[in-house]
Amino acid sequence: MKKTGFLIALFVFLSFAGCSESTEGLNPTPLEEESIVISEELTFTVTPKGERKVEAVLANESDIEMEHGHFIYLEKKINGVWYQIPEIVGYADESITILPGEEFTVLVDLNNWPKTEKGTFRMYKILSEPGKPFYESAVYSVSNEFEMKK
Repeated sequence: MKKTGFLIALFVFLSFAGCSESTEGLNPTPLEEESIVISEELTFTVTPKGERKVEAVLANESDIEMEHGHFIYLEKKINGVWYQIPEIVGYADESITILPGEEFTVLVDLNNWPKTEKGTFRMYKILSEPGKPFYESAVYSVSNEFEMKK
């Protein structure tokens, strides 16, 4: 009888152990650090656009011009906690100016990141004021959450 109970308990444990997605090699979000400034005037909206692609729109609703690069940070919510998903491609980045009232739109291919087949995601960009040191003027623009379904 003890053996049967043990086997049932082991089966239940192993069944639920496989349901949890691994976070090995992933870093928790830096967006919860006190030094991070999240802008409400620089909005970042993400909309799924077909299989494994999303449209990302960065809008400058402030009264100052800002600079950003092409780099987009992607995060995935795993067990209620946000983790950064490292991009697996490299490219040369450049500074892009976004004037007050302007938008910057890009179609993002999620195949550039692992672990993006399904789940809850968000993106963010880091922007700064031209002519000011990055560490003095850096602000973050965080997107809405969006779902990807396999």
